[in-house]
Amino acid sequence: VTGEHYNCVESLAFQNLRIEYSTLVSWVGQPLVDEDGFTRDAGSQTVQVKPPIKGRMYQREGLVLNLHYSACWEMKGRGMALDIHPGAHIGLHWDSPRPLADTLEVVQRLRDFLAFATGLPTHIESIDAKPVRFTWIGHAHDMLLFHRSLAGPKARGEAPFPLFSLEDIISDLERVVSAWFEKAARLQPVIDLHLAPVYNPQMQPENQLLAAVQALEALYRRTRENRELPEDEHAARMTEILAGVPDQHRKWLQGRLAYSNEPS
Repeated sequence: VTGEHYNCVESLAFQNLRIEYSTLVSWVGQPLVDEDGFTRDAGSQTVQVKPPIKGRMYQREGLVLNLHYSACWEMKGRGMALDIHPGAHIGLHWDSPRPLADTLEVVQRLRDFLAFATGLPTHIESIDAKPVRFTWIGHAHDMLLFHRSLAGPKARGEAPFPLFSLEDIISDLERVVSAWFEKAARLQPVIDLHLAPVYNPQMQPENQLLAAVQALEALYRRTRENRELPEDEHAARMTEILAGVPDQHRKWLQGRLAYSNEPS
């Protein structure tokens, strides 16, 4: 961030963004043209595309996420050919200007969601956003930000075994995304371990298995009761045990008993 007015991250605040992800189109996966959408007359041909899709993905705590999907087209070959392709983005709308860190956290949560659903590495293709102008800045125009992912090649196509697509959860879209956001912060280590082989498919099979086991262990630690005794009772037991151990072995035994209050 450079310039006279936006010279530090703290000076940036956002309210509306338009985000494109590399796997969003394949995850939506809706047909663009009706089966009966082709008609041909003398010297002309008509293509009837389906109406755009706009759906609420999430609404809570001052944040609204909307999914947009529609047909895009461009003329090719000096007007002799028409290329129809899908376009999809997510609109992010805060109820009031929010810091850059809050916005990027939401962007990352959505990226993890799409990678989890598709089983494909998911990268940001673009973020269009205008920082909210503060009263003390005093210039006439907002600055338009554009971001292109430097994380690696864009993933295209379809995963061999996607977990779910939009069609699978279309009737419960907002509920599913809300549940993801509610649990993502607590389960971030689980998500990171689960997605490690997705972003690094060259991992050796034993390393993929290790990541899966560690993800499962982290899930249990964060979602299930993992204490056999109340903390005070366990602390008293540890003190009593360690008191009878020679000094040269006490630190070693204390480390070995670090997880002794968890069920085996």
